[in-house]
Amino acid sequence: MPSCVLRSILAHDIDSGAHLWYIDKAHADGISALKLSHNMRFLLSGGELGEVRLWELRSRELISHMKEHTQRITDIEIFADDSQALTSSKDKSIMLWNLKDERRLQCFLQRMGGINSIALSLDETQIISMGQEKKISFWELNNTSPLQAEFVDGEVEEGLCLVRSHDGEMLVSGGSTGKVRLWSFHTGHLLASVVAHSGHVTGVSFSLDDRQVVSTGADGAIAIWCVFR
Repeated sequence: MPSCVLRSILAHDIDSGAHLWYIDKAHADGISALKLSHNMRFLLSGGELGEVRLWELRSRELISHMKEHTQRITDIEIFADDSQALTSSKDKSIMLWNLKDERRLQCFLQRMGGINSIALSLDETQIISMGQEKKISFWELNNTSPLQAEFVDGEVEEGLCLVRSHDGEMLVSGGSTGKVRLWSFHTGHLLASVVAHSGHVTGVSFSLDDRQVVSTGADGAIAIWCVFR
């Protein structure tokens, strides 16, 4: 477990940075993932020991607690209608949850290596994952066996973060060597690659118009990249 562990969920004003509210000791073992619902009514949090918790945003009350992962939750994706969610874990699994019934619907298990990040296709029929197996994996929601594509630019690294563009056409990933890579979602082909950080990449995101990519790194830098298509 990291030496500095965040156990509380904190909210701040986006303009002033002022503290608004907090949920104290949301996960006693530490918070490893967090996702806000599309309707902005609840939060999903993941813990270092594999717990998934749903919090009502207005009251900050714990609504449900789900525990089937055996190791740290690494990422969370929520479906557009907020009825289902996906969680990935260092235990090599992705789980599909029915949030209303508080039960697991499906488990997707990778043969080797923990999963660090996941993304959901625009039509919500496919899951994309990456992690310690050093491959990008595509999963159909109705099939627990993935189709896998290795990195194709001659360098193998652990994938740490992954996100889909808003139009569903591209993926951007960051890894352990500090590179940011842009991929075609439909073909899996590498579109661009750049050495973005001197340390590993900690986060990637698309702008709302998908014309810029923002990356953050362990080197403390925030980089903005233009996307030309």
